[in-house]
Amino acid sequence: MDIRLPYLIFLGAVVSVRDAKTGLGVRDWRPDACAGQWRLPGCAVDLGLPDLDPVAAVAAGARSLLIGVAPVGGQIRPEWVPALVAALAAGAVAVAPVHAPASQSISTAAVRLSAAVQPLLPPVDPAAVALGLVSASAPTTPKPAAASAGASPQ
Repeated sequence: MDIRLPYLIFLGAVVSVRDAKTGLGVRDWRPDACAGQWRLPGCAVDLGLPDLDPVAAVAAGARSLLIGVAPVGGQIRPEWVPALVAALAAGAVAVAPVHAPASQSISTAAVRLSAAVQPLLPPVDPAAVALGLVSASAPTTPKPAAASAGASPQ
């Protein structure tokens, strides 16, 4: 998979650093790959990178928009969709390291704009992760069923 550098890291409007662990990890492990951060109104997380919107980021050389947040359930929030579509229109390639596929609105806009949305993780059922039936990091690998209490090993 070819992800074009550098990234504009999208933080949406998250208020907890726990939701921004993807962005924090990229900032810590690949600071050379970070052009800036894009925070929507209400975002309380600051990665310490320059604040840029997609137009300014593309003009500054950013080549990919990395969704740097992973909210509970791995979903792209509906209120982010207009902003992400605007980023596609500005020429950014959206890279989505979340388990949920891009919303239909984003996918439709990407086709209309001849833009790219590049998923990094396969889709996973959030309920299956919550129940411990699959791992979010390896969604196709079911966890073994727990042995019943009092059962003797064979």
